[in-house]
Amino acid sequence: MGNQKLENMLDEMRARTSEKKLPDDFIAMLKESDVIVPAIMPAGTDPEILHKLMEYSDKNMGLPPEANPQPCVLQNPAGQKYLPVFTSEEQVRNAPKESKFPLLMTMPFASCLQLLKQTEELSGIAVNPYSHNILFTPNAESKDGKKTVEVTIEQFHHLTRQRLESNYLPLQLFKRKQELFDDLRMRQGECMKELYNAVYDTEVACPYTEDDFEFMSLQISDELQIMQITMPKENAYPMTCPSVIVVWDAAAEEIYYFAIVAKDQNDRHIMRVEKNGTPVDCGVAPTEGSELSAVIDLVENLKETE
Repeated sequence: MGNQKLENMLDEMRARTSEKKLPDDFIAMLKESDVIVPAIMPAGTDPEILHKLMEYSDKNMGLPPEANPQPCVLQNPAGQKYLPVFTSEEQVRNAPKESKFPLLMTMPFASCLQLLKQTEELSGIAVNPYSHNILFTPNAESKDGKKTVEVTIEQFHHLTRQRLESNYLPLQLFKRKQELFDDLRMRQGECMKELYNAVYDTEVACPYTEDDFEFMSLQISDELQIMQITMPKENAYPMTCPSVIVVWDAAAEEIYYFAIVAKDQNDRHIMRVEKNGTPVDCGVAPTEGSELSAVIDLVENLKETE
């Protein structure tokens, strides 16, 4: 699709998590780009049209003229809805299995903006939501023209916790490696509080104390150390992490980052975050207390395939 330069910019932006405003050159390039938009056929679509759709797909003929696909919409835990767009087919493949899309359309990003303007329920556009997750929110403008997104304090704590667990903390570990791993192991809650303070960079104060975090570290071998960080019970909403597990491989000088993600009380998954920030679902998490051994097995399997 020819969006490599755009994806390079997205990689750089994801590493600069403290920035609030999207760069002007990024916005300009995005507006000139074609993107992939997942879609579905509306309920009640004539079966003949669906049959034609499959025929056209098999022959790479695009969409039949009578087809009227509707763009898919993603909703975050705070209830905000976003139009997902992807910069390449590779980015589409980052979607978890339960989010595989039945239909993909290539269209100018400018058309996505037009759709956004016509759809009040949409808060914005999510660019590569399963990797970069850059939110473009031109609808959220106050009367003085400043871009704003209104959320409750509860929603803010939820979103900020998700941001730290799934983005800021793993990216800092991949960047600082043993230095941050050892700092967390030695200073524990004090270090976690400093990391949280970095993402609570607004007038809203960080609600956690050093005592809200629990640590367990083990030396698995001469090369491997593993550390489990139990996260605060406060603001433990769905899709946040009861704990995260970090592995330091001294021989390879590599960090492995895993998170136990609680989708609900009875559905917990082990998620691995890759160096580029891409989340990988490693399956259903074992019972509490068995997570460390499960992660050790996952790391050993990864090392065998590297």
